[in-house]
Amino acid sequence: MTLPIFICDDDERILNQYQRIIQNTIMINAYDMEVLVATTDVQDIRDYLHQHPQLTDALFCLDIDLHSELTGIDVAVEIRHRDLDAQIVFITSHQELAYETLKRRVAALDFIRKGDDDKAQIQSLLAELDANIRRDGHSEHHYFEFQVGSREVRVDFDAIYYIETAARPHKVVLYGEAFMYEFYAKLSDIADTYPDLMRVKKSYLINPKQILSIDFKQRVIQFPEELSCTFPLTMSRQLRQLNLTH
Repeated sequence: MTLPIFICDDDERILNQYQRIIQNTIMINAYDMEVLVATTDVQDIRDYLHQHPQLTDALFCLDIDLHSELTGIDVAVEIRHRDLDAQIVFITSHQELAYETLKRRVAALDFIRKGDDDKAQIQSLLAELDANIRRDGHSEHHYFEFQVGSREVRVDFDAIYYIETAARPHKVVLYGEAFMYEFYAKLSDIADTYPDLMRVKKSYLINPKQILSIDFKQRVIQFPEELSCTFPLTMSRQLRQLNLTH
């Protein structure tokens, strides 16, 4: 999965310089990364995260001293509360401020020190992140993406229980770990895009990884949170072949 990158520095010259370095490094090395937001106003990042609540595992490069009501550390604390797996890197010309990040328990990944070796620092950071992604398999992390009105939503594929046709025409309902969404889509299109989902009935696509149990007598598939769906007799053989030891 592509690693989203956010950059914030209130000095537009430095912001443009860092954005250019990051984008060139990504392009030259074919890293699976993308700069989503590069801004001098940290509120742009906060707004983006508010509009995309399912976004996780992103890289945030934040200037510590933003000369605004919020410091880079303040925003980092917000990000950390929202996503424990966020990668936070601070940009600073004041190395002594690193102690403040420890007091605020931000757990920064690294510090980019403004100076002559900026480019080398950034290139080294991205190379290390790419190596971690390849080693840990994060680049293969699977998300399910869809649109609710004008809002783009992305959820962890493994957190999905099942999708069913909705009572409203042309809509489906997605059930998962502590979430439920209704949106316009066709089950057939979803099945083509996400072959790991299993069509057990004309009106159901299920995630086999989330099955708790199967009652073959009553022909009911049980999921977490007391959710369930039924299946026809013709699906029994295929369902019996599933490995439900997870």
